[in-house]
Amino acid sequence: MIDTNLLIILSEIIGWIYFVLWSASFYFQLILNEDLHSVRGLSFDYTIYNLTGFTAYTIYTICGYYDETFGTGPVSLSDIAFSIHSLIITLLMTGQMIYYYEKRDSNQKISFTCKLFTYLVWSGFFILLLLEKNNIYQPYTNKDIITFNSLFYLGNCKVLSTLIKYLPQVYFNYERKSTAGWSIYNVLCDFFGSLFCLIQTILETFITNRTDSRNKINSVNIAKYGLGTISLIYDSIFIAQHFWLYRKENVFAEMLDEENRSGNGNGNNGNATSDINIKDFKGNAPDNNKNNNKNQSVQLANASFVSKDQDNKNSNSINVSVDRMI
Repeated sequence: MIDTNLLIILSEIIGWIYFVLWSASFYFQLILNEDLHSVRGLSFDYTIYNLTGFTAYTIYTICGYYDETFGTGPVSLSDIAFSIHSLIITLLMTGQMIYYYEKRDSNQKISFTCKLFTYLVWSGFFILLLLEKNNIYQPYTNKDIITFNSLFYLGNCKVLSTLIKYLPQVYFNYERKSTAGWSIYNVLCDFFGSLFCLIQTILETFITNRTDSRNKINSVNIAKYGLGTISLIYDSIFIAQHFWLYRKENVFAEMLDEENRSGNGNGNNGNATSDINIKDFKGNAPDNNKNNNKNQSVQLANASFVSKDQDNKNSNSINVSVDRMI
């Protein structure tokens, strides 16, 4: 039988590995937005769901770490570090969303569903907390039974937000038939981070059951199990979209982005405007539906990019002409 202390050390190591991977996954999108000076490839709903979810998860992990009677299950320092770090990065991304907002882009908006979800989450939490504080609802009377409480509620809200938040981005990619502006490195780090998160959660459950047989009811961190599993499923979808479903379209989009970035460096202040809208990639990119033969290759030829200064406004206009040969 494996020594319990060895399992604890292994669990801590795996926990910090998942922390590094999951934390790193946020930076790729943050840097990409800054590099493009745009958030056109980012779903606004996704960001708001993240903001709601990580705020809830930060409260959940901190309180659960210091008081196990809340029924959160095992919570490690790496869980707290991840939740706080993720919340900070999400706040920065929300700042980018506001700063790079383009009113003319119809995709850059927060849906009614997202607004309603956010309102219901926090109104429900404060109502439940108020009932507990005034002893109208008493979930902590029996410590042997984990009763639904305000903290348990936040953990479930985080799982629900994770289940919902990826849907707008999946549909956004599908609608454009492209993953341009959505960092695949973010997805890959998130995928492996989710894998290590699940491994650590399983180990923590096993360790708790072995060391404290009377506390089996509090040995499962349901929120953490949910986050890891749901993230793995959605990351697999994003990977399929990027490397398989919309691969040809992404080649075209990356060519336009590269020229756009090159144009940004030609102005006195490094500012550029482009007539290329990421949303239009669906119309300009090769149409997969017309290619029945998977072995056919699409050649993009005679691409010419003409940029020039206009009226000393430090902006560039990019004229793209593309002939597709199949």
